[in-house]
Amino acid sequence: MSDVEETFQENSRHETKRQISRNGQIEDTVQSKKQKTSNGEFTLYERWDKEMLTYILDRIDSFEDENKLASLHRVNSKVNSSSGILRVNYVHSKYAKFGRVYGEGFQSCLGWVRRLCAYQFYHDIDIINCFPVILEQVAQRFGIDCSHLTKYVEEREEILQQDLKDHGINREEAKKAYLQIMFGGQRMYNSPFLIQFQREIKMITKTLWKNKEFKLERECAVNKNKENLKGSFLSLVIGRFERQIIDVAMASFRENGWCIDSYVFDGFMVRKRDSCEIQSIMKLAEQQVLRSTGFTVKLCEKSLLPTEQDLLKLRPQFNNFTVRDYLMCHEMHSMRSKLLRMN
Repeated sequence: MSDVEETFQENSRHETKRQISRNGQIEDTVQSKKQKTSNGEFTLYERWDKEMLTYILDRIDSFEDENKLASLHRVNSKVNSSSGILRVNYVHSKYAKFGRVYGEGFQSCLGWVRRLCAYQFYHDIDIINCFPVILEQVAQRFGIDCSHLTKYVEEREEILQQDLKDHGINREEAKKAYLQIMFGGQRMYNSPFLIQFQREIKMITKTLWKNKEFKLERECAVNKNKENLKGSFLSLVIGRFERQIIDVAMASFRENGWCIDSYVFDGFMVRKRDSCEIQSIMKLAEQQVLRSTGFTVKLCEKSLLPTEQDLLKLRPQFNNFTVRDYLMCHEMHSMRSKLLRMN
């Protein structure tokens, strides 16, 4: 058995116990040496459906992002062929040694690939409407008017549905329009609310830029992206608080005996259990986040069930399959593999 497999199994038997400090940081009390690194960087061990990953790479006709395809080939070369375990090292970018960390695994792959290769093994936990929710509370902490942002946070579905009706777009495009503005981009379309929303975001960003609390974020933004300086700055500000929130939420899951195998920016993936139980664990994590960081967030479980569109990404012989067909075939194949091993 390889070191990677041993660490994965050890984490199953004895999940890390952690304490949450007053400032929202995580203090390890018992932790595998293989997982522990410095400066907020760490290592996790993911389980992939190796057969499906190989199937995707062997039979796929095209890929919408060639960089993602190259990354997936690297992942495939590292995934253990028998166990499907992948070691992922999460490190900071060269521009900012705080906040988000980056790893090549489920975090870096496209959503449809993640669903096909992970749905059997994981619950996908996510902060609902993460960036706007955190930005609103940051603005309020510093006494910055954010009435339009608050309206968007509280009435997002109604606002998006109105934009769908008025501009003939889908929901994802409408969501992207607001996120794009928060990341320093241009308006995708004109609506009275979106115009006011953009003006307010610019004012919030300008006010935070002047605040000495965010000196480090200013310096990193200058080094990272001078063309979109304010957008990079705001992303770094929110990324700092997002990381604190996610760290506390992950620690709460671990304290309740759950194994976390993948970190995905504003969420994480935990090994599958009874889905009914996970609702109560998410509530506990939300309460711990509020106590430790002062932020109010809502967690949800995003479905990892492969969609019809996911299956249509594969070769034509797969195109007539429904999701149910795929799941049944995969279940039968797994059962056959188990029987063969028993014999």
